[in-house]
Order: sequence, then structure tokens, then C-alpha cells
Amino acid sequence: GKSSNLASYIMTITNPVAAALNVCPTSATVGDKGGTASLKAWHTTTGVTFNGCAAPNGTDRTSSANWSSSNSGIASVDNGSSKGRVTGVTPGGPVTIQATYSSLSDSSAITVICTKVTCSNYTDEAQLVCTTDQFHPSDSCGGTLNCPGARTCDYNWKEVAP
Repeated sequence: GKSSNLASYIMTITNPVAAALNVCPTSATVGDKGGTASLKAWHTTTGVTFNGCAAPNGTDRTSSANWSSSNSGIASVDNGSSKGRVTGVTPGGPVTIQATYSSLSDSSAITVICTKVTCSNYTDEAQLVCTTDQFHPSDSCGGTLNCPGARTCDYNWKEVAP
């Protein structure tokens, strides 16, 4: 008979990790009235796995990425001199802040919360109230503050008849 010299081979084909853009942090909370957060965009090339935002690897593409907000009335993002800087406008969200670099994109979810004001925001009003009294302005988030007056008052006066 005939002898056969056949060998068998097993070939495994794996797809390398695709190039990616990773925005860090993946979510954040900022205050309204100008609260800020700085986002970064990290680019990893094909075959490189992103380590995560705690220890990011790859190339920082923050300044070369194109940044946009899904609702700039709640949270805006700088796409100019301070790219990736998110500013809270009014409470709401989450708002999607997206970075695009080359054909890659990723996003971060930003929630904007109400920033309460304090008594120090009412120094002019405090001058109208005696130090022994309080006044109760709004904290701008639906609550009320208990603020001390700042005006020195003299209660030891006597009314003198004309």
C-alpha cells in the first residue's frame, strides 16, 4: 500500500486590540455657575490595551481632539485654548462630552449639580441687619440660609422729647 505523510496544523487567528480614543474620567459631576472639570483624551494604537483612567497609557491627544457637548446649556466644553475643560452651566444631565481624534471618538458623562451659595455671598445685605439678628436669604438651590447680620446697632438709646 501507499504510505501517507500528512500533518495537521492548528492555526488560531486573533484580532488585535483596535486603536482607540479613551476619554478620562468616564464620568464627572461639576457645580453649576462655572464649576469645572478637565477631561483628557488618550489615544492607544492597534494592539495596545488601554490601562484605564487610573493609570492612563497611550498618547495624550486632548489638545488635538475635537470636543463637543450634547447639551451646552447644561455643560459646555472648551474646544479652543483649554480643550477638554468642561464648565457647568445649569443643573442637569448627564450630558455627553465627546472627543474625536482622527476617526476615533469616546465620551464622558457629565452631571451638573446646583451649587449652594453661602452667607458670604450676601455681605451687602448683612450690613443692613444688626449683628444680634439674622436674615434668611435663598441658598439658590431651593433652601434657605441663616445668616448673621454685620451692622453694629446701639440699643441703649433713649428717646428725648422735643
